Amino acid sequence: MGILGGVLSVVADSVPVMEITTGAPPTHPVLGLMGAVDSMLADILESPIWSYTDAERAEAVELAHKIVGRSEALRLRTIHDVDTHELASQAGATESPRSVRRAHSLEG
Repeated sequence: MGILGGVLSVVADSVPVMEITTGAPPTHPVLGLMGAVDSMLADILESPIWSYTDAERAEAVELAHKIVGRSEALRLRTIHDVDTHELASQAGATESPRSVRRAHSLEG
């Protein structure tokens, strides 16, 4: 596999894909990683923070901001993909924001 003149060239019948094995039906690797991150964040939220040093508190705030930024970038990227594939209209919504609000029970 290589890139020649800006064109991806694959010399194989298939391209290997990373798989996450959990015993459950196959999951797209990105969804598997998102689930793992969600689980890790839940564990972090249950961990006590009273024993942090001041330096650790400052680092924790910086890391939390970085996580939020990356999470927001992922959210926007997935919403763009939903728009590209017109999933909102397939679900009966007239626009993606309404579809997102409906999916998260933010709309009555």
